[in-house]
Amino acid sequence: MTTTTSNIIDLAEYRRKLAQTQAPDQELDQDCPLDWVPEASPLPPHPRYSALLRRRGLALDHLASIGMLLMTLAFTLRILIF
Repeated sequence: MTTTTSNIIDLAEYRRKLAQTQAPDQELDQDCPLDWVPEASPLPPHPRYSALLRRRGLALDHLASIGMLLMTLAFTLRILIF
């Protein structure tokens, strides 16, 4: 049995290349003032909005489940009656 190494990634080599590509960026960072803060990630959605989305999702899940039950019942009755 032969194995191929085409999908194997050498992490040490990857880190070395990454460090080489990021070296010029670090020089620019030294010129930035110390009190400069990068942009923060956006705030998470409001809890009420998240709860509303969860309730909508659950309602859709329930509707889909009821639909599957009705479809199963319809096919079963069709097979039994005809």
